[in-house]
Amino acid sequence: MRARDYVEIQQSWDSTDPRTDAAYLKSGFINDLPDSLINEIVEGFEPQDGRAISVHFQQSGGAIGRVSADATAFVHRNSKANMLLNVSWPNESDADPHVGYIRRYWDALAPYTDGYYTVASSDESDQIRHSNYQGNFPRLQKIKEHYDPTNLFRLNPNVRLSG
Repeated sequence: MRARDYVEIQQSWDSTDPRTDAAYLKSGFINDLPDSLINEIVEGFEPQDGRAISVHFQQSGGAIGRVSADATAFVHRNSKANMLLNVSWPNESDADPHVGYIRRYWDALAPYTDGYYTVASSDESDQIRHSNYQGNFPRLQKIKEHYDPTNLFRLNPNVRLSG
């Protein structure tokens, strides 16, 4: 692990072709960045030939924190960042070891998170996705029923009509 120049990191993906690699991602909002989280990130990192691992932090906070958590469906207003843990590997390789590794790694990081960006969900149950709205889901569902009664906008993750 080492510090890298920002431009070097940005350019490191310039030659990648998404058709050659498979990937799996876990993410969650963090409200703080304690030393113990940094330690978990470092301790969980296991380099292996044939896969790439990255941890990213997308800054949040600022103006979104000045809006009440119940003002919109998005409740994660205290978030300092969205933490993303990604693994990629060649398409022809078996996915199970890589996905399993990231899931185990994420198990150590998840306690530091407070919800996740719902649009990035894929295999979570409806119950888990709805709980991510921390009480705002019924309101979101009413808005969906009013503005999209035919469920035209239904791609994952869908807000299903209640009726």
